[in-house]
Amino acid sequence: MLHASARVQSSALETTLMGDMKCRGIRYFYDAQMGKKGSVTPDQGFGFRLSTMEKFSGGNGAPERAEISSHVQRLVSSIQGSITGTDICAQLVHNMNNKTQSQKEVMLSFMEQWHGELMMQCNCATKEAWTFIGQCVCAMLDHLTPPRILVSHYQEWRTPENKARIIWAMMQVHIRMDEIIAARFKSHPTITTVMSNFIMKTRVSETVVTDLSKKIKDAANVSLKVAALEAEFKVLKASMKKK
Repeated sequence: MLHASARVQSSALETTLMGDMKCRGIRYFYDAQMGKKGSVTPDQGFGFRLSTMEKFSGGNGAPERAEISSHVQRLVSSIQGSITGTDICAQLVHNMNNKTQSQKEVMLSFMEQWHGELMMQCNCATKEAWTFIGQCVCAMLDHLTPPRILVSHYQEWRTPENKARIIWAMMQVHIRMDEIIAARFKSHPTITTVMSNFIMKTRVSETVVTDLSKKIKDAANVSLKVAALEAEFKVLKASMKKK
């Protein structure tokens, strides 16, 4: 990273941030295994770090929610530390950093709150509810990606035109996230699409119910046949004793 930064004459932080522009989501959320590249599929929900609600909330040790907040705080602090002056550009960076912090807290709180609602109001099991929330968060992060993709290929970052495009891309990311929050997450099209797909994939069809009913009837018939055989066996046994 330092070598790449030297070649394009930028800071390591700038190089890292631009390198992450085209990422679809947050690797910390969706890494499949520790120390190995590769993410879980969208249908699987969260990766190994957030595989259960207990890991997120701290039911089985240190809460991952606190770790996520700590990661974001360190990143924001590193950006803040590189800003000098109080001009309009510096004010914009400070505002966007504050926005990142507030949006992060709203999203984490929503994840925990909705998990409880799904269990209490919809009678979902905790694993089913948490997997669904993981799918929703993945869809939200995908929704934030397009503005960043448009500037992810830039090689020259220091021209006024490209700086303006990069700043506008990041502002669009915040605008999109604010729209999701304003819709209280659940009413945003991104989430309703995931919800519809989840319902269709996990629903119990009429065919399944019919097949299950038939199996129950077959099992009942078997029980009757077994009872008849047992009765016949008892009669046969009694008759043998008489002989």
